[in-house]
Amino acid sequence: EVLHLWEEGIASAEDIDIAIRGSMGFRLAANGPLEIADFGGLEILLKVYRGLAPDICSDQEVPSAMLDIVNQGHHGLKTGKGFYDYPPQTAERVRHERDRRFMALTKLFYSQDG
Repeated sequence: EVLHLWEEGIASAEDIDIAIRGSMGFRLAANGPLEIADFGGLEILLKVYRGLAPDICSDQEVPSAMLDIVNQGHHGLKTGKGFYDYPPQTAERVRHERDRRFMALTKLFYSQDG
């Protein structure tokens, strides 16, 4: 669903991730689904999509915009570009910010007395 929203231009990758971070799940509260895809690698998401799409959605084709990104060699954080751009000088900052958000969430879960 998020790939469809992104491909159709209904929402940007950033807008999608902001909306999801504020709505559900531990991991999704730290990073939105498209950020997570960039961290894991878009070529891997592509393989997962091809394997799962026939079972979970009516549109079984990989979104063409995502396929274009992967075919251009953009696999996310590790290549410097995916749904987001990661110039070399910012890659470490992006990783640090992800880890900081996870730690803040973890502290929320385990900071209760008793």
